[in-house]
Amino acid sequence: MCKTPSNSRNLQDRDLPSITLITEKEWRPSEKEFREWSNSYPDADLPGELRRMEDWFQKHPDRRKTERGMHTFVKVWLDQKKRGSSGRSHNANRGRYQNAFNDFSLRQEYDFEELEADLLRTSGGTSTNE
Repeated sequence: MCKTPSNSRNLQDRDLPSITLITEKEWRPSEKEFREWSNSYPDADLPGELRRMEDWFQKHPDRRKTERGMHTFVKVWLDQKKRGSSGRSHNANRGRYQNAFNDFSLRQEYDFEELEADLLRTSGGTSTNE
């Protein structure tokens, strides 16, 4: 009789936590999903991350997902963990989310009269406001 190695046990044999969906139904990843994530995120502790996701959903029940949305949610969660990020970067001083488009600390001061004069010199000296 051939013995199955312990690392190839069925998903049901693994100690994987369930995640509560928006419908209050319990969800667990399929064997295919678990294999895919194990290959894509070899350093991730998948059972541990699934427990952390369930803890997060317990604290944020209004953010629970549908069964259909769980695959994307798990991938985004694992991508953020892989990058070492916990999601959006929060700017505590302004209470806004930071990104490259609203980082006002990089803003320069401009002399608009000088810029206008340069523009008028390069455009032949005519102004459309006159």
